Amino acid sequence: MTGCLTPKSAGARLFFDKRERDRITPNELNEALDGVAAANGAGSWHLLFPDPSDQHLLDAPDRLGCLFHWFNRDYEDFEAFLATLPSRKRKSTRKERRDVAAQSIEFRQFPGASLPNHVLSACYMFYQATYLKRGQRPYLNLEFFQALRKNQPDQLHIIMAIKDNEMIAGALFLTGASTLYGRYWGCQEEYNHLHFETCYYQGIELAIAQGLQSFDAGAQGEHKLARGFEPVLTHSWHWIANPAFADAIAQFTREEAREVEAYRQAAQAALPYREQG
Repeated sequence: MTGCLTPKSAGARLFFDKRERDRITPNELNEALDGVAAANGAGSWHLLFPDPSDQHLLDAPDRLGCLFHWFNRDYEDFEAFLATLPSRKRKSTRKERRDVAAQSIEFRQFPGASLPNHVLSACYMFYQATYLKRGQRPYLNLEFFQALRKNQPDQLHIIMAIKDNEMIAGALFLTGASTLYGRYWGCQEEYNHLHFETCYYQGIELAIAQGLQSFDAGAQGEHKLARGFEPVLTHSWHWIANPAFADAIAQFTREEAREVEAYRQAAQAALPYREQG
């Protein structure tokens, strides 16, 4: 379990004709992007998580980041994944899951193609609660969630935590070609280990069941390390029109990159997987 893994959340961000892609140079592309920004009165443009084919076309300074992804190494089930962890971590994970079950909480998956209105509305309510608890305004409306169900029913999955026949928490997942994406979780009340179970362990089980290669559970955290999520480097590109800002930001990102790489290496060393003999 060593080395730098390619973040599976990276993807195509630049969409134009393949013939143009084959002939365009990084300088021409950057000039075109700068021109679009200037024509629209924008002082900057930003490109997040482009895949390697897009990265090769970009010449602006990039910024490193670090996220945590879980990787499916052909596990038959959750227990097969647990078998790759040392005894102490296996016991800890099983205890967390038992603690959730001991609170009389069950889980049910709702595929997008057969997602009832009341479940979708509850998911939206839980999503809102997450932001409101932090004093922030939710930035998505109910129509967005309805559009997901309408336009991407085969990719949409909602997992609900149920207690006493009532939905108490939920998380939204989307499947890609090889990756499960976990987004937008919320709950009515706080329960012991409910977040870990709903967002991570249920997601891992879903990824295994769907035969997906990886699970991107979103931003943040060292707490994911203990649960088998591995650090991966991410790249983003940023162009700033103001020369003084551009120079200062470029200097910052160069210094930050060293810290991010050191952080990734330290996180990699903290992974709980057993040494393979």
